[in-house]
Amino acid sequence: MIEYSMFTGDDSFTKTLQRALTANYGPANDFILDYRRSQTGNDDQAFWALAVMSALEYQFPDAEKAPADYLDVAVNSFNNIMSRWDETSCGGGLKWQIYPENSYGYNYKNSISNGCAFALGARLARYTGNQSYAGKSLNHAVLDALLT
Repeated sequence: MIEYSMFTGDDSFTKTLQRALTANYGPANDFILDYRRSQTGNDDQAFWALAVMSALEYQFPDAEKAPADYLDVAVNSFNNIMSRWDETSCGGGLKWQIYPENSYGYNYKNSISNGCAFALGARLARYTGNQSYAGKSLNHAVLDALLT
């Protein structure tokens, strides 16, 4: 919807999109909400973070009176996601679920959580010019391919 609004100039959804994004900001200005513990996986947080990256990249207007701007939320989400990088198996990676009580999905790593984290790191690196975001989630060969 962000892309649609920006490509068409139709701003009739702007307020709704701003409310949808900011309503999902957690207390740390990421996308972790305690009351959604049973529903939130690494992929879910990353999907929301990728949405705010689209808002940044398309210069979608920040919501008035939002507790944080899109960049802060994207960075906070990325840092939160990458804090769960697990090196105990598969040479590293993210589990699907965040919380151990979510036993279905907590005990394995999945492609979408990892792929979204890689995409978020690459997009943050490109948007900010700070390659450390990509370095945390991608090796340099993959980073070079994505950024050229």
